[in-house]
Amino acid sequence: MELRPTRMLNQGHLRPIVVEPIRRRQTTQGRIATNSAASRIPTGGTLTRNENEPQQAGGKRPLSTHEVVRVLRRMFKKARRASADQARLHREAQYTILKRAYSALHRWKQDGVSEKAERELRRETELAIAPRSSLPLVLIRSAFPKVDEKAASKWAAALEMAERDRIAPRHFLAFLREIGGIEGAHQRRARLRRKHARR
Repeated sequence: MELRPTRMLNQGHLRPIVVEPIRRRQTTQGRIATNSAASRIPTGGTLTRNENEPQQAGGKRPLSTHEVVRVLRRMFKKARRASADQARLHREAQYTILKRAYSALHRWKQDGVSEKAERELRRETELAIAPRSSLPLVLIRSAFPKVDEKAASKWAAALEMAERDRIAPRHFLAFLREIGGIEGAHQRRARLRRKHARR
């Protein structure tokens, strides 16, 4: 770029000065970044990337129990409409809902806020939940108060068994199918409880 010197009057003498252009730098993606304030403004984020996935670890705020319950209820309502002619939800719909619930549980555990989340869920739930109930069951009962206790217990069993085996959220569905689905998880939990009771 060719720069033309400009002249200015300084104590009776003409002295040339050079005005430099605004410097620009190349980013690693090949886009031009300027030194403007706008280029330093961070983009806003949401609690979840989409309806079925929780906010990733390292986000700016903790995963809200209210938001998790709201999303789960919306998913459940959608699944109920899709299976209106049947007595129960489609299996895949149940699995999808449980995966979303498990992702939230996993995130709370990673962030070290599981106990706080449980207190909030118990405080906001419409049902009386036994003090010794696990966090997975508290979440299920809080999000789906109209689901009967037996079904809620089985859903919680699927979450509890995944937690016990430290399954990553992305592997939750494969794990659930491997152990025989929701019913298989329920039976496995029952066996473990009997085993501990004999000790």
